[in-house]
Amino acid sequence: MRTSPETQQLIKEMCPLDSCRLLFKLMVEQGMVMNVLVAGMEIPDEQLRALRGRYVQDVKKTSGSISLDDAVRYQRGGL
Repeated sequence: MRTSPETQQLIKEMCPLDSCRLLFKLMVEQGMVMNVLVAGMEIPDEQLRALRGRYVQDVKKTSGSISLDDAVRYQRGGL
């Protein structure tokens, strides 16, 4: 998964060097996890767009503190 040039620039502007290295490592791991999950699923584009919109709002609302447990509850029909 590629990061947009705008996101890359924002990361460069906002992160001290050590934080950027940790963020880079985290993004590598996240990319690996996303690809492993997607390899075993078929998600319609419409559902993916809806999910992205939901999580953009959730991240804004929670400052990014969404846990895997929260995602599991959502996928099981919880709020």
